[in-house]
Formats: sequence, C-alpha cells, structure tokens
Amino acid sequence: MIGPDFSGDLRAAIRAEVTGIAPFDTAEAADIAAALTWIDSGAGLCRRVKPATPPQHLVSYFAVVDGDWLLLADHINPGCGCRRGAMSRRESIRA
Repeated sequence: MIGPDFSGDLRAAIRAEVTGIAPFDTAEAADIAAALTWIDSGAGLCRRVKPATPPQHLVSYFAVVDGDWLLLADHINPGCGCRRGAMSRRESIRA
C-alpha cells in the first residue's frame, strides 16, 4: 500500500493501464468502463483495512506462463476450485 491513497500521477498511470486493455467482448468493455468511472471518481483505490475497506479496491494478479503451460493458483480466501500449483496446457483453458 502506498499511504492512504494514490497520488494523482499514480492514479493517472493506473487509468492509462486500464485504457490500454483491448476488450475481448461487450462484457469486458462494460467492466473497463466501470473501472474507469471508479478511478475517475476520486474514490480510494487501495485497501486500507482488512478484509475490504474500502469495499472496492485494487488487487494484483499475474499469470505464470512457461511455453504452452499456464500455472493455475488458488486465491487463499475465496477459493476458485482449481488445485494450487496446478499446470494446464493453455489450449485446455481457453474459452
């Protein structure tokens, strides 16, 4: 966490990252638009108190890819149903 909230420069950098995402479909375009509205609102972007204050806050995830393999990991709290540390061929998880 970077203090109680992000500076204007960092908020602008986060906004630029979000606008750089090419939506896959209309649902993702709507999610991007909602994220931009939230960012532009001036609301707090980072969690200040566990488990969820503010209720909407930034979370960071990343994908580990090794050739044709993708590492699947489970979020510790809510659980997603996949085995921790499981590897899957990328073709098998594409929708």
